[in-house]
Amino acid sequence: MSLFSIDSTGVITVDSSGIKESFIEAYKGALGANINTEAGTFQGQMILNDTEMLVYAQNQCALIANSLSVLTAKGSALDIVANFWGYYRKQSVATVVNCVISGTENTTIPAGSLVSDGSNNFKLLDDVTIGARGSAIGQFQCTVAGAISVLSNSVTEIITDVDGWDTVTNNSAGITGYETESDNAFRARITANWFNIRARGALGAIWDNMAALNNVVSVLVRENPSNTDLVIDGFTLPEHSVFVCVAGGDSSEIAKCMYNQKTIGADTSGNTIVTYYDDKTGLTNTYHIERAEEVNLSVKVSYSSSYYTTEDVQQQIKTAIMGWYAENSFRIGQTISGNMIAQAFDDFAYADILSIKVNIVNSGESDSDYIKTTIGQIAVLEESNITCVEV
Repeated sequence: MSLFSIDSTGVITVDSSGIKESFIEAYKGALGANINTEAGTFQGQMILNDTEMLVYAQNQCALIANSLSVLTAKGSALDIVANFWGYYRKQSVATVVNCVISGTENTTIPAGSLVSDGSNNFKLLDDVTIGARGSAIGQFQCTVAGAISVLSNSVTEIITDVDGWDTVTNNSAGITGYETESDNAFRARITANWFNIRARGALGAIWDNMAALNNVVSVLVRENPSNTDLVIDGFTLPEHSVFVCVAGGDSSEIAKCMYNQKTIGADTSGNTIVTYYDDKTGLTNTYHIERAEEVNLSVKVSYSSSYYTTEDVQQQIKTAIMGWYAENSFRIGQTISGNMIAQAFDDFAYADILSIKVNIVNSGESDSDYIKTTIGQIAVLEESNITCVEV
């Protein structure tokens, strides 16, 4: 009899056809080698029933085994195993968008200032001072949580009146929020540093605790333990310093996390200052973080027609990619490949996908099999930047 087994590697399942053949041999051994085992006979139906029951049993065992692993658990099972390690699925995270602020030099736009795309308001996360060229970059987060899409060049209305602040616009699409963190995003957050959320001082501990903050959509952490400056992707990390790049999240909560997690005496670097007041010591602690730059990703899909190709196949391709992107948001400093995006077409029947190339909009570079964002960048994707070419 072909049976599933359990060993040190987990549940080893058997193909249903092998189980059925084993039952056929068993019935022939009991009732005679010449019995009719076709599905229309009594014994044939019993064989099918026994096969279904054993397949069901082995599948249930596999589900139980998989539900105990962060790598394979899904849904509520993932919540349970993650909770054991101190991780909790995030709820109601708001969309983040970077905007160019222009106006009079040295004008400071206070955190909390509001802008709008005509449908939703977005709150400035940190104080921003307009520079010598009359502009600055500010990171805004939607005042309403959830999967609110923000297209590039759509946030143009200033709600909060500040003298010297003239215009606002977003050159990149927003990082879309969500009502509930997807399994893929939750799993990636848990495994990014392999269970460091309960640690203190370690790089992974800063990373994991920062990522767990409300409304933080992505974070990346680097360190320079040496006695000289270190340059990574064009960013200078001073000696004995920590570099934290964040998209989204309240600046005071980020500063508090730095206070609780960072090694005492370590320097920080970045384009934004955040502060945390410790009422026990009466001291205000100041840290630098980097607010992530959003860059527009472009995707070029080459395909050939098949028997199932429809007239709207190009729209179907774009819809498939955007659907995959909704469940697999990009992260700061991530390498993004066409092979990764090809997962969007696992069950795609409308065309044969031949190649997927990626690029950064207006980069001046040729389309490539992959691109790498820097430790200060996060890629965003909107449908208008997906092109389809029939070969």
